[in-house]
Amino acid sequence: MKSTGVVALSIAFILLFWGYPCYSQNLGPISTRNQHLPHLVFLNLPPEGAATVAKGKVAIDLNLDYTNTCYCERGDSGEVIIDMEMMRFSPVLRYGAGEEVEVGLEMPFFYFYGGFLDWPIWDFHETFGFSQGDRAKRGKGEVEYLVRKGNRCWLHLTSAEFGPGDLNLFAKLRVLEQRGPYPGLALRSALQIPTGDEEEGMGTGGPVFGLGLILEEQIGNLSLYLNANCHFIDPSRVFPVDRYYLFSGTLAAEYGFREDLSLLLQVNGNSSPFSTGMDLLDGGAAEIIWGLKWKVWKKAILTFGVTEELVGETSADVTLTTGIRFNF
Repeated sequence: MKSTGVVALSIAFILLFWGYPCYSQNLGPISTRNQHLPHLVFLNLPPEGAATVAKGKVAIDLNLDYTNTCYCERGDSGEVIIDMEMMRFSPVLRYGAGEEVEVGLEMPFFYFYGGFLDWPIWDFHETFGFSQGDRAKRGKGEVEYLVRKGNRCWLHLTSAEFGPGDLNLFAKLRVLEQRGPYPGLALRSALQIPTGDEEEGMGTGGPVFGLGLILEEQIGNLSLYLNANCHFIDPSRVFPVDRYYLFSGTLAAEYGFREDLSLLLQVNGNSSPFSTGMDLLDGGAAEIIWGLKWKVWKKAILTFGVTEELVGETSADVTLTTGIRFNF
């Protein structure tokens, strides 16, 4: 039933603006990552387009993801509980260091707390006859984040927490500019420095190095983006990492239906660095994002998005995304 609803909503989202006057747009994918916490802390390459900040120019992104999650798993291999609402505020600074070369840094901040969405989500599921899943086993407005493998408790939080995550340094080189039928191509890398508190689930406890490529194609007023990334992970002191790599990718379509407004539909996916016998850690993830980008003035672009899981329970239940980019 959930998959059918996702497909129906996607079709409705596309048809809503079908037939509007079209304009060429190229604002790029929505930069949200999978907000499933055990995976999120290792994902240092967000969805992006191939364009770079112009030489000598600066761009500042202020991104906010708001997530509601309630998943529980208990078995012979261990136990995982992720029951909370989370805000992830992520300022990003980008600088055009040369022709087609961009460097920058990202410093995320996390806030874990009980939140307010448990009540309306419960009522919504009750009204339309949807399963409450693990919510039926939990109280509303609770905070608990537990990762236990065998007899070892790797992480356990039961109260609201606020703090910084891991610092992310990155660089991007646009190798080819998109021209006619030939796609644009960019290569990028990232180094994640363990500044977050891993014992509170906000950091990895070790560095992460990422490599990725971006393909971008524009066909009339439709822009297509493909990201493919590999994140190399140092063994974590808190999370039970069994694979020292993680793959992620994005396929996104952007449709300009006004001079200042684009409609976006994208799918994000990632593998898992875990092999623990627990689905909430080991499973790969796929999620769909519907969104808008609105150029409110020539130097500022607003982003709005809603994310829903497609595959498995290794994506957050619901993620709301907003952000703004200033170009200087």
